[in-house]
Amino acid sequence: MATFSNYKDVVKHIQGSIVVAVDNLLEDIKDDIKELTPVRTGRAQKGWRYTPKYKAYYTGKVIGNSVPYIIALDRGSSRQNRRGIVQPAILKNINKRKRILRQLTEQPHTSKRCYHKTLKVQ
Repeated sequence: MATFSNYKDVVKHIQGSIVVAVDNLLEDIKDDIKELTPVRTGRAQKGWRYTPKYKAYYTGKVIGNSVPYIIALDRGSSRQNRRGIVQPAILKNINKRKRILRQLTEQPHTSKRCYHKTLKVQ
């Protein structure tokens, strides 16, 4: 458990935790995007790139694919996946995080000092 001597240490710790959480989320989204990408030659699936270490206020591309036909695939042009790629991957991860938060809030507390939780991640 971390101990802090002043509020700046607390803020720095929180910022670091946020960066790690967002980085993990984006990594999961990228993995799901690759999984949802239709495969004929494998080029589109291999074309996904992820810029790690998300920074607050970063406005550049974080997950991208430079394959020229990726937009058509994302719009459902392939018979392998008519639902698209990016939006379903994002929604899957949002729902996964909602389930985790629900588990955290529904578990009974054994004491006021107990912060340890057991998560069932699917």
